[in-house]
Amino acid sequence: MLIARELRKTNIAEYILYMWQIEDSLRACSFDPETIEKQLVARFNVDEVAIREIAGWYNNLAVMMEKEHVQEKG
Repeated sequence: MLIARELRKTNIAEYILYMWQIEDSLRACSFDPETIEKQLVARFNVDEVAIREIAGWYNNLAVMMEKEHVQEKG
């Protein structure tokens, strides 16, 4: 989320590539909130409020992907 926010402001092409990578990471985590927390959220060294915000961002993205039926590819 933090990286995506910055890339969206500074370089849209890098932002799009980053989001594709994030989507692949979510697929690798099987959209499981616990796995997302362990594999993706835990790598950020920020305060607890930011951790919750980041976890929410990843989980919301996972829900959007499921609604758009892009769990396997897309």
